[in-house]
Amino acid sequence: MNDSSISDLTALIAVIGTVAVAYGKALGATQMQLVQWVIDALDIERRYRGLLNLAIGFMLAMTLSAIAAWIIDDRRFLAVGLLAGLIASVEAAKEHDGEVRSEK
Repeated sequence: MNDSSISDLTALIAVIGTVAVAYGKALGATQMQLVQWVIDALDIERRYRGLLNLAIGFMLAMTLSAIAAWIIDDRRFLAVGLLAGLIASVEAAKEHDGEVRSEK
């Protein structure tokens, strides 16, 4: 690898990380509400809620990143969706756990 490709890779990782964290912060609460609706509608057991949260996070993030990738015509943007879905799931879980604890 030459210096140019290393700097390009570093810049790409920085952009992916920044966008993913911003997405997670911005949509964590929205994702939490979507998860809660599904939990209430389907009466999901507590042990499956984390997986449900992760699945909804990935579906939401991948949908939005697929649209963005299509618009900017760059499939590499789908990697942002993977990371953003994971980070949003963690943020939503934090908020969801906080609300559940405060209700008790």
